[in-house]
Amino acid sequence: MHVEPYISQEPYSGLRVVVQLKHLYASQILTIFIPTTVINLITYATFFFKWYDFNNCVMVSLTTLLVLMTLFSQVSDALPKTSYFKLVDIWFFTSILFTFIIIVCHTIVEYHHKYDHEIEAEERERLFLRMNLHQRRGGGREETLRVRA
Repeated sequence: MHVEPYISQEPYSGLRVVVQLKHLYASQILTIFIPTTVINLITYATFFFKWYDFNNCVMVSLTTLLVLMTLFSQVSDALPKTSYFKLVDIWFFTSILFTFIIIVCHTIVEYHHKYDHEIEAEERERLFLRMNLHQRRGGGREETLRVRA
């Protein structure tokens, strides 16, 4: 705050008060941006879990998504209502989208992964079909045994 006398050629006198208002960003950084960054890092860390540990990957990712949604709801209620997007809205939307994409990536990996019992079942089915095809073509018992070996 700065106060100085107001000098004029008019018969009036007075004081000129200059009040400079500043927005303190430290509170938003400590309560919004740092926690959401840590949450995003935790979500990203699920890529370093064992690739066959789908349950834990998805549980951690869904939990971080829930925490982000809760934090976003609390922050939105505390901020003034406006008709335009604020930076914090875009930040939370990006964080939530990032977490959702990670969940989708884990799901795609799980969908395309074949477990040992599935591979063995496919091999048995292929062998069975090959034996049936060979028998239909007129193969004898000894040839069937050679195919099996």
